[in-house]
Amino acid sequence: MAKALKDRLFKIKPVTHIEKVKGTGEFEGIELGVKVMTAGAREDYESSMFTLEEKPDGGIKAVPVRKDSKLKLIIYTVCDPETGELIFNEGDLPQLREYSGLAIQGLFDAASKANDLGRAEKEDAGTKN
Repeated sequence: MAKALKDRLFKIKPVTHIEKVKGTGEFEGIELGVKVMTAGAREDYESSMFTLEEKPDGGIKAVPVRKDSKLKLIIYTVCDPETGELIFNEGDLPQLREYSGLAIQGLFDAASKANDLGRAEKEDAGTKN
């Protein structure tokens, strides 16, 4: 039974969803795409947000890396709106850092919404009240 269900699931073609967005700031007037990350891309993105450090007792701990977090999301999601091909890569971080916060925030907001990021934080905040 489980094998049949697995076979059925793996026959489904993964969907690539791309939202078209208008650039803001320096990117104003340019239509860009923001794609929903695949499970693998999301794992890679989330892994890029942590570094591993050795604890004094010899164990390992994950430490959040906040630097360039918005830019990393843009790298993993902003694409050509027609082909879905990602536009940026990690080597583009220094150049992306030079753009205005307005340009970057607009893309970050669109990418966050398309990928439903922040939902867990909102739900956690709701249960703490």
